[in-house]
Amino acid sequence: MKYAREHMPEAADEVSDLVHYYFGATRAGEGMDPLEFKWDAYKELDARGRLLFVTAREDNQPHRLRGFVNYFMHAHMHHRQVLATCDMIAVHPDHRNHGVGSYLMDYAEQWLKAQGVTHIVHNFRLIYPDDPLFIKHGYKAEETSYVKDIR
Repeated sequence: MKYAREHMPEAADEVSDLVHYYFGATRAGEGMDPLEFKWDAYKELDARGRLLFVTAREDNQPHRLRGFVNYFMHAHMHHRQVLATCDMIAVHPDHRNHGVGSYLMDYAEQWLKAQGVTHIVHNFRLIYPDDPLFIKHGYKAEETSYVKDIR
């Protein structure tokens, strides 16, 4: 597997295909509205240097996206922290449990730290039966989010 930092807007079709497949093949889509990517927003964040996108591609088929993670980088609004919030981490179901997600997270963490990020935030949807991958990487639960659909 080859891991690299890329520009997410340039991989929009591949990302969309992988996420749609992932949502259909896993529990990721349960309780969620249909996917609708805001590519202009990703492009703007990327242009401002506020988006990290790390990919996993097969060595012998570099055109095949097998996983990715992306983070939004921003200043904390009332502390001296620089945060990176994970927007999405996705690994093709055929490549899960082979260390791809862990390597994506490790790669991203090293890059984010070099950019001055002080804290990384990952969210975890409670629909999944397993513990989140983040625990294995030293993350600890600090807050609980509550969501209410007010449509």
